[in-house]
Amino acid sequence: ESEAKLQKMMNETAELHQRVNDSIAYAAMIQSVLISLPKVLEGYFSDSFAVWQPKDTVGGDIYMFEEISKDECLLFVVDCTGHGVPGAFVTVLVKAIERNIVAKLSHDKEQIHPSHLLSVFNRSIKNILKQDSKNSLSNVGFDGTILYYNKSSKILRFASAQNPVMYIKGDNITEYKGDRHSVGYRTSDENYVFTEHELKVEYGDRFFISTDGLYDQNGGEKDLPMGRKRIAKIFIDNKDEPLNEIKEMILYELGGYQGANKRDDDIAFVSFTI
Repeated sequence: ESEAKLQKMMNETAELHQRVNDSIAYAAMIQSVLISLPKVLEGYFSDSFAVWQPKDTVGGDIYMFEEISKDECLLFVVDCTGHGVPGAFVTVLVKAIERNIVAKLSHDKEQIHPSHLLSVFNRSIKNILKQDSKNSLSNVGFDGTILYYNKSSKILRFASAQNPVMYIKGDNITEYKGDRHSVGYRTSDENYVFTEHELKVEYGDRFFISTDGLYDQNGGEKDLPMGRKRIAKIFIDNKDEPLNEIKEMILYELGGYQGANKRDDDIAFVSFTI
């Protein structure tokens, strides 16, 4: 009798496990549709790539690319709170806010400023999730970068919460550190003004934008975070190589550095050449 009970419990557990797995697999399909295809960058840049690797089946990283006009585009690279299912829930909220922002931009016909867009996200998340006091039930948000590019004027603007932006020009890399202020959390100041950078770019200039999952991956001999210097070196040492080659080098470096360690976080990164 006890054997029959045990078998019944095992069957019920296996069935529950299967249902959960099926649900997450379906959620992963939905989330993958929210992620822009790397191909969409081709209409604006001479070379590009995008990598999205959630730590689990679904994740909290998301990148989004939007065509505002035949000359103008927006790129969002965002790292939401957590990973797995909770992180994925936040990406859906971020995508909904992003679609609302883009719809308004298409009608406004005013200059587009990423710093302003980060502020809109900041206020929107705090408002929707009622995170306006220290006693709020939820406390989620994101770190991330918003980049605007006009390919006719060659003007590029960006603003970033926490995450750095690498600008590669010939043999030189300039790293713009993001503001030390995250978006949407209970402790985020809803009136915070994010720093905006504006550059006049030229053919051949390259940019690299990543969430912290790449830089913070533990590994190596001392089991420390990989850091940004290794990525910067790949770009400088291979400045004449196509970006697809550089993408493979970054992934190879990441795999080698990670070694037998588990993946620590979701990873998303995007690079493009003017």
